[in-house]
Amino acid sequence: LLRHDGSGKNAFKNPLSFRYLDDNFIESDAVKIGKTFMDYLKKTKDPRIHVYCSLKDGNTEFDKQFGLPNGYDSHTIADAPSGSFVGLENTSNFNINTILRLDAPTIFLMPSETKLLLAEAVLRNWTNGNAEVLYKEAITSSMKEQEIAYGTQGKITDEEIETYLAQNLLSTANNTEKLQIIGEQYWVATFINGYESYANWRRTGYPKLFKVQNNTGKVIDTDIMIRRLPFSTDAATADPAQYATLTEKLGGADNGATRLWWDT
Repeated sequence: LLRHDGSGKNAFKNPLSFRYLDDNFIESDAVKIGKTFMDYLKKTKDPRIHVYCSLKDGNTEFDKQFGLPNGYDSHTIADAPSGSFVGLENTSNFNINTILRLDAPTIFLMPSETKLLLAEAVLRNWTNGNAEVLYKEAITSSMKEQEIAYGTQGKITDEEIETYLAQNLLSTANNTEKLQIIGEQYWVATFINGYESYANWRRTGYPKLFKVQNNTGKVIDTDIMIRRLPFSTDAATADPAQYATLTEKLGGADNGATRLWWDT
């Protein structure tokens, strides 16, 4: 965790929270939590929902949280399936009293992530251990980490953790399903670290996301979606020789469809 000072200079404040507040993203309904993620939290009755999500007034009631249907814009949202869009005013934001506090920490790497990676490694026969035990330790750790990060407003009780684990999501699944569950849990655990979530999704393929609905460029495959960010225009013009070396090492075109070396 990197702690921030919400009362000091802007440079010391949480950069995500500062940008949201400075650009008025909450009141203007500019950014919302996606329905894909929200539906997963609600389907699994995940108590982290009240840490991650709130309405604009800070309401964190489970039944009041809704995600924005993915793949639509302001012109096409009317075409979303009936009942899936409840209006921007009623769609959840990042929790204004935890994640969007100016003194909220920046989260880089937490113990829960390591436990989930170890559980995956066991299932793939890369190491020895008990995947289910590691999975339960990871979930417990992730839920406990919320209080470490956000104080009492991030607290998830032992009873809530036990109730969640009692669903036994992993124990009744086959090996492929277990890998998917672990990938989905990594997605939830790294919710506020989008770079890490994106990297792990590319590496594992989990969670399974909706297909791109409007693929105008046709360069990026609709099924595998964007794999990397292209090099900047400056990189190509400022040092053409280095750019040529980089693209050669890349092993493909400098666009969003080319996989990185670890993305196999």
